[in-house]
Amino acid sequence: MVGRPFDHRRFARAADSLHAGADPAAGAVSEQVRGLFPQGVNFAFDTTGHAEVLAEAVQCLGNQGTLGMVGVPSKPDNTVLSLPVIQSMLLGLTAKGIVEGDSDPDVFIPQLIELYEAGKFPFDELITTLPFSKINDGIAMQHGGQAVKVVLVHDGQ
Repeated sequence: MVGRPFDHRRFARAADSLHAGADPAAGAVSEQVRGLFPQGVNFAFDTTGHAEVLAEAVQCLGNQGTLGMVGVPSKPDNTVLSLPVIQSMLLGLTAKGIVEGDSDPDVFIPQLIELYEAGKFPFDELITTLPFSKINDGIAMQHGGQAVKVVLVHDGQ
C-alpha cells in the first residue's frame, strides 16, 4: 500500500503481510519500495486519490503490475492520473478503479470473517470509533494519519 504519511507501524502490526519499510517522510516511496523489491511489486493499492501518491504507486509496480484505486480525490476535477505510456506498455501495467470492492459479498464477507478469526485480518485494529459530534476531529485524524478508518456513531450510543 502506498499512501500519505500515517502511523504505518500501527498499521503494519495490524496487517503483518505488509512491509513497513517505506516511510513517505524519508523520501520517495517508489525508491524505497524498489530498494526492497528491485523488480517492483505486483500490486499497489491507493486509498488517497492524491495525484502525487498515484504517481508514486505507478513507479512501484513491476512487470504486469496492477494499480488498484479506491481513493476519492478531494478535488475530483483537478486530480489526474499521470501514466507513463511507454513504461506502462513495456511492463504491461494495469490501472483499475475499484467500486465498492468489486467483489461478490456472498463470497468475500465469509472470506474476511475467516481471515479475522484466524488472526490474519485484524480489521478492528484499523478502526477508530468517534461520536458523530466529533466528525471534524475524525476527518482531521484521518487526514493527519492518526487514524486509518474512522467510524462515526450517533451520540449516546
